[in-house]
Amino acid sequence: MGVLRDISVILLAFLTFVVMLVPLVVFGGLTYGVWTLLRHRNLPTWLRVGREYLLMGLSTINLAMEAVARPVFKVREAAANVEGWIQALLVQEAEK
Repeated sequence: MGVLRDISVILLAFLTFVVMLVPLVVFGGLTYGVWTLLRHRNLPTWLRVGREYLLMGLSTINLAMEAVARPVFKVREAAANVEGWIQALLVQEAEK
């Protein structure tokens, strides 16, 4: 019975190895392909155009997020200033 158990463990280990080897080969091939394209400046024009559009979209999103976040930071800054003034006044009143 022990031999059967050992054989089943070996088969499970082998199947796990094979199942994990397939994604490793796929991702390794993709990484090598992208590296080759970037290294040899062989990037197709349609990928260059796509990259430029992606960068334009990213800059537009950055500008929009900056416009959305700026008022929040201004309100928080004003509230912190008022809070500091109140704390200073309370400290002065406590010293008297």
